[in-house]
Amino acid sequence: MDLSLEGCLIILEAGQKVSEGALAELTFTVKGLPFRVRGQVRATQSETRIGFRFENLSNRAKQQLGDLVEELTHEHKQQLRRLQERELRIQLARVAAL
Repeated sequence: MDLSLEGCLIILEAGQKVSEGALAELTFTVKGLPFRVRGQVRATQSETRIGFRFENLSNRAKQQLGDLVEELTHEHKQQLRRLQERELRIQLARVAAL
C-alpha cells in the first residue's frame, strides 16, 4: 500500500472490478492499530491496483493519519539508511579484499 494524507494506492491479491468514482469504506491496520476511512476510487491501474482519495476526514482522523504517515516515513528513512550503510560496508569489504 502507498499511503499519503490525501489517499492511498492499494494493491490487491485478487482482482476486484471497481468503477472510478465509486465509494468504499477502507479499513487497514498499521502497527496493530486499525484505521477506517471512506475513500473514493480515483484511479484503477488494473484490477489489482486501485487508487483512492480519502473523503470527509474528521479533524481527528486527519491528525491520526498525519501522525501515521509521519511515523511510517521516519521508519522508511531509517530502513533506507541502514540498507545504504550495509551496502557501503559490503563495498568497503570488497575493496579491502582486493
